[in-house]
Amino acid sequence: MGSQRDDEARWCAVTGGRGFMARHLVAALLHSGEWHVRVTDLAPTIVLGPGENENLLVDVMAVPSISPWTLNICPAFEGVDVVFHTAAADPGKNNLQLHYKVNVEGTKSIIDACRICRVKRLIYTSSNAVVFDGVHGLFNVNESLRYPDKFPDAYAQTKAEAEKLVMKANGIDDLLTCCIRPGSIFGPGDKLLSTMDRYGRTHVRK
Repeated sequence: MGSQRDDEARWCAVTGGRGFMARHLVAALLHSGEWHVRVTDLAPTIVLGPGENENLLVDVMAVPSISPWTLNICPAFEGVDVVFHTAAADPGKNNLQLHYKVNVEGTKSIIDACRICRVKRLIYTSSNAVVFDGVHGLFNVNESLRYPDKFPDAYAQTKAEAEKLVMKANGIDDLLTCCIRPGSIFGPGDKLLSTMDRYGRTHVRK
């Protein structure tokens, strides 16, 4: 798809926009020339991970960040066509209260703000953990797989609850919603799964 002139570019918002995956999304949206971007995030700055180019920092930090806790989220969504909701609590912390506040209550606030501001589309970054019971592997599964009766941790449980809220909101007040369920996300900047060799190439840890 070709780039549009700057005055024709549409607005989108990325929640958790300073995070690993989200900052690459923000940079891609900016480079497309088709979008103006707003970011909401608690983090005031970005610490680059292994293999990330400093140009990424320049691109993403050029987008002002609005804190989702200190301000009403609605100003970030005014005039926005699409919201990419990527914000989530740290999956490494198995704290149900924390995950419920961020993943469930936070997502509900995002949905409410989308309706108030007449956002057209909400794209929620869920996780394949929402259909994982902690015992059986996920092989050749699709969106028809049911949620498990019991989740292995607070992250999976609350991401599933948030996903249900997003899907329930689909078609209400002209808001179209969808959820994506990535597995482990890795690449330049990933501090968990990837390592860099001396040539700057990314390798996935075995």
